[in-house]
Amino acid sequence: MDLAFPDKGGSRWFWALHCHRSLAQASIPSLSCFAQGNRGPVAAPDTGEHGISPTNLASQRWFDRLPDRPQLEHLGLGLEQTRSTVYPRITELIGHLCASQGWDPGEFVGYRCEVEYPVWGVQYLMSFDFSDGEQSNGKTG
Repeated sequence: MDLAFPDKGGSRWFWALHCHRSLAQASIPSLSCFAQGNRGPVAAPDTGEHGISPTNLASQRWFDRLPDRPQLEHLGLGLEQTRSTVYPRITELIGHLCASQGWDPGEFVGYRCEVEYPVWGVQYLMSFDFSDGEQSNGKTG
C-alpha cells in the first residue's frame, strides 16, 4: 500500500509506483480517494504493534471514500511507458534508481496516477490486494 496527501493546492499531481513483477502478478491493484475529516488518514493493515485502530482501515472507511476515483494507469514491464509530460525525467530517475541497486528495470511493473487540480485535504491510496492473486488482471507481462 502506498499513500499520498496533496497538502498544497496545485494544478497537477503526479504519482508513480514500480513493483517487482512477482508482486504485480500476485495482486490486484486499485486506487481510491478518501476524505480525511476528523478521523485522520486511512491506515495500512497492521499487526497491532503500532497501535492503529482497526476502524481506520480502508475497508472500514467506506463512508469516507469519494465517488470519483482517479484513474490508475498500468504501464507494463520496464521503462518504455513511464514517460510523462508532467515529469519529463521520471524514466531517467527510475532507471538511475534501478542501476544504483543493481536491479533490472525490465523486472518491474509500473503504475501511474495523474490528477488535474487534485482535491486538497484528501488521501489517495494505492493498494494491492494479495488475497486472490490467482485472478490477477493479467496485464503484468
